[in-house]
Amino acid sequence: MIPLILIRGGARPRKRGRIAFVSFWLQVAILELEKPLAVRRTVSFCEAVYEGAHTVEGVTARLVSADQFQDALDAGEIPVLVDPNTNILRNQFLTSPRSTFIIDARLIKTTPKSLPVDVALHIGLGPGFRAGENCHAVIETRRRTHPRQSLLERLGPG
Repeated sequence: MIPLILIRGGARPRKRGRIAFVSFWLQVAILELEKPLAVRRTVSFCEAVYEGAHTVEGVTARLVSADQFQDALDAGEIPVLVDPNTNILRNQFLTSPRSTFIIDARLIKTTPKSLPVDVALHIGLGPGFRAGENCHAVIETRRRTHPRQSLLERLGPG
C-alpha cells in the first residue's frame, strides 16, 4: 500500500514546490478550512477551495468530497478536502492508521487538538506542537538568524 500523506493547510507558498515534488511518488492530499487563509492564494494549493481546481508548478489540486477523494488520487491530482477536523481519518475506506501520515502545516500558534485516531506518523510544523505529547515530531518554522546557519548550529550542543 502506498502511504497517504495528509497535509493540514495548503496555503504556504514556499512549500508548494516540495508538495508538488513529493506528489509524484506518494499519495498527497490537503485538508483545508472552508475559507482558507493565504497571503498569496494564486501560488497556493488552497486556491482550489475557491476555484474548484488550481495548478501550481504543473501539479493540479482539486476540491473534492470524500466520495471523490480516491478518484482524484488515481488521476494524479492532489485532492483538497474541506476537513478542518481531520474527519477523513475516521473513514477506514480512505485512510489506514498504518499507512497514513499527517503533516500539520497550519501554523496555528496554539496547542492543537488531538487527532481523532492514531496515525503512523504525525509531524507538526511551528509553535504549539510537542513531540511525544500531541505529535511524533516537530519541525521548527521560525526563520534562521543567518541564511548560512546550519541545522547543527541551530540544534546546539548534545
